[in-house]
Amino acid sequence: MAGEVAADAGLRRLVRTARTVKRLRSQIERYGVETVEQTFRRWQALRLPALALAVREHDPAWAERFAQERDRILPLLGASVVDVQHFGSTAIPPLPAKDVIDFFVAVEGPAVTPERTAAMAELGYELYGNSPVDPETVWFWRTGAGSCAFAAHVCRRDRPWLATVVNFRDYLRTHPQERRRYEEGKRRLAAQEDQDFLSYSVGKMALFSELNEKADAWHAAGRPA
Repeated sequence: MAGEVAADAGLRRLVRTARTVKRLRSQIERYGVETVEQTFRRWQALRLPALALAVREHDPAWAERFAQERDRILPLLGASVVDVQHFGSTAIPPLPAKDVIDFFVAVEGPAVTPERTAAMAELGYELYGNSPVDPETVWFWRTGAGSCAFAAHVCRRDRPWLATVVNFRDYLRTHPQERRRYEEGKRRLAAQEDQDFLSYSVGKMALFSELNEKADAWHAAGRPA
C-alpha cells in the first residue's frame, strides 16, 4: 500500500511538472539555448547535495556572507574571473529563502578546468556537474559552512542567463509589489503536497518567467524609478 501511494504521488508530480514545462516553452526557448524538452531532461539528471534546508525569513547576514565568500574565492581563482555576483532570493531583501547562497562566477574560457576545480576544492567546494540555470554552466557546492550552504555557478562570461538573473534581482529589489507577488507564489509552491526539487524548480521558473520580461524591459529602458 505504501509503495502504491508513493508511486501515485510520483506520477502526480511528474504530470504537474510536465504541464508546467509545456506552458514555459516560449520563455525557456526565447534565448535559443535549448528546447523545453532538453531543459526538462537536464533537470531530471541534476546532481544535488543531501540538504534538508527549510525556507526561512530573509536574513540580512546573507549579503555579508556572500561578500565574505567572494573575497575568499577571488584570490585563488585568479585573472580568469570577470565577475562574481550574488543572485536568487537570498540576494533580494526581504524575500524568504532557503539557506543557500547562490552566486555566479563569470570567467574567460571554459567553465571547468583542472586548476579551477582544484582551487574550489581547496576552498571546500565540490563540483556537482551541470547547474540548473544553464546547459553550459556548472555548479560547485560548499555545504559544511555552518547554518548555510553556498552554490557557485561557474560559466563563460557570455552566457545569456547572467544578465537575466541580475536584471531580475535588481527589478525585484526596487519594485515591492512585484516582489510580493513572487514571494506569494513561492509560498504557494512550497505548501504543495508531493513536492520535490524538480517540480518546485519548474514551478519557480514559471513565477520567474512571469516577471522576467518586465525586468528585462525595465533594464532596457534605463532602470527608471
